[in-house]
Amino acid sequence: MTDSGRELFKASESDDRLTHYTIEGVHQTDAETAQAAAELLKAGDVALIGSASSSVEEQFFYRMMADRCGASVSLVNHTGSGDGILLSEERTPNLRGALLNGLITQLPEAELSLLAGEINSGAIKTLVVVNEDVTKLGISSDLLAKVKLVYFGTHANAVSQVANVVCPSLMVYEKYGSFVNQSFRLQKFKAAVPGPRGIQSDITVLEKIVAALGDEKPSALTIDVAWQRIAEQVSAFVELSWRGISDEGVALDPAPFIHLPFVETKNLKFDPVAFKEAQAAATQA
Repeated sequence: MTDSGRELFKASESDDRLTHYTIEGVHQTDAETAQAAAELLKAGDVALIGSASSSVEEQFFYRMMADRCGASVSLVNHTGSGDGILLSEERTPNLRGALLNGLITQLPEAELSLLAGEINSGAIKTLVVVNEDVTKLGISSDLLAKVKLVYFGTHANAVSQVANVVCPSLMVYEKYGSFVNQSFRLQKFKAAVPGPRGIQSDITVLEKIVAALGDEKPSALTIDVAWQRIAEQVSAFVELSWRGISDEGVALDPAPFIHLPFVETKNLKFDPVAFKEAQAAATQA
């Protein structure tokens, strides 16, 4: 293992890293935890707070989960100042993936005040949170006490500490997956170091939850099998496969979302004006 790999592994083992599947604070197997999550979702009145840092594969399963339990879906934006060189204003790596997957249809909000109102009114009874501390985004600890909570994430926070069900996630360098970059190019990544002992890939656990919601038996999921489903069910990824994603990536069609007000400005790798002009020229050709 390289020195950088050792540092990544050391960071992943920090004190607040989530390393156990839990139900009401008690350690359980991933299968038992997935079943408990599914039972909460089956009760209805669910809201999902997803993440634009989740991989294409994970977002696909979160969308399936939301579809099967009738959940509303929200994402929160994470933006900052760009440097015009390599640092982009958009701080998440897979916002385009969430759009292409159909997990969202508009850009994420800055905070969750509307959802907070629904929780307060009793319209939302179960909240699924993916790697966010919503107490910093407009949903107070008092409001969290009004709902059942399912949490997916890599590290403990104010949400995981009170969640009824906790599913620990792998860090990006501990798993296989893909993102869609600013130019709508699909790019894959591979595991560099092992994750914590006993922690399954996120899509393996999500498959168990989705299957339980449909009263189905979960499949023995691999990244290749996941991509067979994605290619069959998501038009943006039709005819693609995991093995078919080259090192250079795969250019996807940005047309359905080219009009959205993405925050990125010009840097060394991306020029939004030139990108839109190129897409317009290609459409007219």
